[in-house]
Amino acid sequence: MSPYNMIYTAGSEGIIRVWNAPHPDEVNCFGPCGSKNYCVSVWNAHLDVIWELNHHPKENLLLSSSSDGTIKIWETFVEDEENNIKPSSGNILGNLCYKNANIG
Repeated sequence: MSPYNMIYTAGSEGIIRVWNAPHPDEVNCFGPCGSKNYCVSVWNAHLDVIWELNHHPKENLLLSSSSDGTIKIWETFVEDEENNIKPSSGNILGNLCYKNANIG
């Protein structure tokens, strides 16, 4: 699994999902072939809607911002003892709180 094939999505439920994008040979005009689950990790990230995700182009970092008044920095993948890369289980590296305009 390559970190370059990972796609990160988020939405109104406050969850970040990590997807392993299929190789073009695994996809036809109807979508991915077979019953493979391409969602490799689910992170309970925020308490409210996630507004934006930004992935650092060279580092192992993902930034998420939410209407819950927080911005979080995530580790996107980890290496095991054999130097195999696997998705992170949602390790938070940093957390910033800001005054939320939606909260009085």
